[in-house]
Amino acid sequence: MIMADRIVWTLLFLCNLIQFSNSSCMRTMPQPGTMQCVYKNVTLPLGHSYTDYTNCIEHSCSSDGSMTICGIGIHAGVMLPPDGCAILKGEKCAFEFVSARDQTIKCEADIFG
Repeated sequence: MIMADRIVWTLLFLCNLIQFSNSSCMRTMPQPGTMQCVYKNVTLPLGHSYTDYTNCIEHSCSSDGSMTICGIGIHAGVMLPPDGCAILKGEKCAFEFVSARDQTIKCEADIFG
């Protein structure tokens, strides 16, 4: 019984953390009988994908008519630059760390802490 209590309390704790998480993807509801997915200004045939490098978003249309929209590169999630650095959008949505004072100077960052 003690093990079951621990599992329940652990699940409740983890469920409370969900509100603090940041996600980089969302999915629309399936649209039975449709031949395409539509989200804002993007329309895709079933089974196709599209990468929008201007807004750093990838759109994918599933065979059930649902659409997955994910941030890529600089929009893939929440990133905090090291002290004294800023984040800039690079080529194809890659992120670059630059000096917060002079954005022409690259900032060295220890990715894994």
